[in-house]
Amino acid sequence: MKKIIIKDHWIILMIIMATLGIGFVFSLWTTRLADQRMRAELIMQANLLGNSINWRFIPDLTASSSDLDSPKYQRLKEQLTLVRAANPFCRFVYLLGQKPDGTIYFFIDSEPPDSVANYSPPGQIYEEASEGVRQVFKKGSEMTEGPLADRWGTWISAMVPINDPNSGKRLAVLGMDFDAHDWKIKILNSLLIPLSATLLVLIIETVFLMLRHRTKSENKRLAISEQVLMKSETKLHSILQSTADGILAIDHDGKVLLANKRFLDLWRIPEEILAKGTNQALLDHVINQLTDPEPFLIKVHSLFTNKLVDFDTIFFKDGRVFERYSCPLIQGKEENLGRVWSFRDITQKVKIENELLSAKEKAEESDRLKSAFLANMSHEIRTPMNAIVGFSGMLSDPDTTEEERVEYSGIIQSRSDDLMHIINDILEISRIESGNASIITQEVNLNKLLHEIDLVTNQKMKRARKSQLQLICEMPESEKEFIFLSDPYVIKQVFFNLLDNAIKYTETGSIRFGFHTPTEGMITFFVRDTGIGISSESQKIIFEHFRQAEIQDPHKYGGSGLGLSICKGSLALLSGEIWVESELEKGSTFFFRLPYQPVSGKNPEVESKNRQTQTVNYFKWSGKKILIVEDEHTNREFLTIILKKTGAELICAENGEGLRKLYDRLETFHLVLLDVRLPDANGWDLAKEIKDLCPGLPVIAQTAYALSSDRIKSEGACDGYIPKPINRDQLLKLMSDYLG
Repeated sequence: MKKIIIKDHWIILMIIMATLGIGFVFSLWTTRLADQRMRAELIMQANLLGNSINWRFIPDLTASSSDLDSPKYQRLKEQLTLVRAANPFCRFVYLLGQKPDGTIYFFIDSEPPDSVANYSPPGQIYEEASEGVRQVFKKGSEMTEGPLADRWGTWISAMVPINDPNSGKRLAVLGMDFDAHDWKIKILNSLLIPLSATLLVLIIETVFLMLRHRTKSENKRLAISEQVLMKSETKLHSILQSTADGILAIDHDGKVLLANKRFLDLWRIPEEILAKGTNQALLDHVINQLTDPEPFLIKVHSLFTNKLVDFDTIFFKDGRVFERYSCPLIQGKEENLGRVWSFRDITQKVKIENELLSAKEKAEESDRLKSAFLANMSHEIRTPMNAIVGFSGMLSDPDTTEEERVEYSGIIQSRSDDLMHIINDILEISRIESGNASIITQEVNLNKLLHEIDLVTNQKMKRARKSQLQLICEMPESEKEFIFLSDPYVIKQVFFNLLDNAIKYTETGSIRFGFHTPTEGMITFFVRDTGIGISSESQKIIFEHFRQAEIQDPHKYGGSGLGLSICKGSLALLSGEIWVESELEKGSTFFFRLPYQPVSGKNPEVESKNRQTQTVNYFKWSGKKILIVEDEHTNREFLTIILKKTGAELICAENGEGLRKLYDRLETFHLVLLDVRLPDANGWDLAKEIKDLCPGLPVIAQTAYALSSDRIKSEGACDGYIPKPINRDQLLKLMSDYLG
């Protein structure tokens, strides 16, 4: 009997060891499979990102601090940062480059510059680069590696090459790093099922073998065995309840054998349905949640008739997505007791994949629009430049008559205005997109403003030779002037953009512009034309960047596609809005609305009288002394020619040093024209010095930047502001406010 017991013990030990061995091998296989799957997913994510990157930006990167101001670098940086933020398991995303000597360095990473410990500036050498990374540069094959350690930690990394599709040249390598510790945790999670299965087998084997060896104390041993079995079932139940997957086991009669808590949570099944113990009640609750229940039912019924292992995806009405795994519940070698189902919620994973795909499509659309915009800009800039260069050369021709010189000068002036309009549009849209746009709220006299717009627009219509077109300014009938707080620069900018378009697309009829009587704290402006009109489809896109209405002959009218998007962006800064009403071949009406804050206490008659007096004076400033501070010789010459005709005495300084030498004579001057960008001094600082020495001396700033920030600075340190290129009439009018 003792020998039999010893023999049985050896048999039990061998079976347990065999089970543990099989469980260990199965666990290793499961771990390896999970690692391979995760690496494949990592490569897929890296490839999706790599395909979405505009490879044309990479050759323009210098891998130096100068890249930080590059729009292309900033666009790539933003894209990497968004991908990093959208993937909670990804720690770093970066682009690597390789020097001719084989040195690996960083182009861009996803970390913000203020992350001192983790941020890698352009050109930083990646000293810990592995041989695998160098092979990606050499062979151009994608790969994953790790865990490998560097100065930032230990990582599992995916590396994919980014090539020039035309030449096949290796431009960069895209890297994505996952924390090795998190990676191991995810792999260990995949061991729960094989470990549970191994433990279950061990328990069943132990109970089965113990029951074979009954002794006289069978009742006692049976009680002990029952206790052991109860503990084992409790443990198994705890394990099943702790898994991340929902597990369901059903027999051939449709009876629920097992359903863990995760299954109930995923499918939102009340306990009372499960308590019924029937497949039909459970099935009815399940199919009511599905987008397409019919294929689901067909699959369920077909799987019960065979022993196939099945894996598919289930879609829910509320947007959730599950992975479903099903296998037969086999007892012994042949007996099929039913099926086991495993469900995993992959909604977040699918969402991330869709977001990556959407980001890729948006990037491609943006790249297409910007490419078309650049091609259009080349045409729009070269067209006026061709006329300016051509007619400038003809002015020096000795055979050119005086009448022809006047005509050529007018053409050059007109095309110069067109070129400046294009340049201002590009600068303005860049300022709006970068978030640097700002407004200056001040008193706006609408009557005066619209009168100025009317005069300028009439001049434009004459230059455009639109003699059959009538311009009409419409204002509410009222004896008082409309004065309110806003930014006159923005209002004029919007009006001129809309009026320029109206002139361009209207051959005959009329253009009406003006405003309606303010109501409910808002004032509405309008520009109405009798031109070609805009289709309903085009009305949806014309306020977007780089988009224009679809017309039969776009080259006839030209344009950059920026004007209306600038109007929309500028009005948004003032809490305003813009919209259009139009019908093809009948004309268009553009409306824009702004908050109306009226200003009281003004005397319009006095202001009107002052303006009339200034007009009659014709800018005669004999006895006045003007100081011109300008470093460019041609600009000094231009200002001297303009101002000599006024009779004023002109003194010039070429730089900050020359200006400071005149500080002891500042009180003898009546006005200072100051260029704010000098080779040896900051113009804003010089303006403050002048004001400290002679507070009553007017200072007018002149600058080539022409952005709102310059207007703000000029109003803080100077008395006035004139942008370059300087318009003679605007300059004289501005100076007359201080010289009389």
